[in-house]
Amino acid sequence: MIISFASVLLLSSSLSWTTVLKLDSSMNSEDVPSVRQDDRRTEAIKRLRDAGLGERTDSAVLWRKLLDQTIELMTVNRELAKSNLALAGMQNELDDLRQFIMDHDTYGSDFSAYTKVVEETRRQARAAAIRERRAREEAQRQKQQEARRKLDESKKKSDLEKLYDEKGFAPVGQDVYTSRSAFFYAPYEGEDGKTIQYRPTRFGGIKAVSVPENREVDYSSMTISGSVLNGTDQIRNIGVAFTFFDENGNQVGAEIVEIQNARPNVPYPYTRTIDMALNRPFTSHSTYVLYADQVVMP
Repeated sequence: MIISFASVLLLSSSLSWTTVLKLDSSMNSEDVPSVRQDDRRTEAIKRLRDAGLGERTDSAVLWRKLLDQTIELMTVNRELAKSNLALAGMQNELDDLRQFIMDHDTYGSDFSAYTKVVEETRRQARAAAIRERRAREEAQRQKQQEARRKLDESKKKSDLEKLYDEKGFAPVGQDVYTSRSAFFYAPYEGEDGKTIQYRPTRFGGIKAVSVPENREVDYSSMTISGSVLNGTDQIRNIGVAFTFFDENGNQVGAEIVEIQNARPNVPYPYTRTIDMALNRPFTSHSTYVLYADQVVMP
């Protein structure tokens, strides 16, 4: 144990003196020759022996010496840091003084005017930096406000769409909504025959329902009915097209429902009878917006 502590103390002392020697070497690299590792070790052992320490020294004595060496090394490091800080400050002052002398020699009697120009330039630079920072902050604030506005509008629109859906309306584009439309065929005139109508389903589809009789149905004419709703906060002229197709995708009928001066959130019912180019019920249909123009109020 004693030998172990002696070795630790020897290594610590060697490191501390090595640090000092490195500092001396860095500060006077041209005057002090490089010292080999063996020379530093020999010097460290000599210093330990001068202090009355050796491999047989008691561990408690070695521990106290190790603490003293550590404290001394910490003190030297702190003083060195203070010296480096003071040196940096003096270097800055020296640079300023050199610049002052150079400017004075360059501008002579105009030096005072030059300093005013420099100060004004610095003031303008500071003012420009402040304006730029404020502009960035204002842009960020407007961006946040726009994001909040879009979020509020999205939430409002989502709430309206939910309400429209509960009332049986579905979007067809450009903030225009249509109710679940009804379509039906009737028997030929003068006959008390069966009728076929299309009953709207919950999610905008249609289901064919027939009232059976032993009479022929007139498929050349079909009646459609429903409602159109303006989902914006503006008064608009709206045109909605209804097209019908057979099982091969051929268009067999069409109708355009136009609503003039449609007020916001007001359903406008319609009923139309259209001619169909088919001798049987249509297979599919589509609904889309032809136009939705804002009405300019006088």
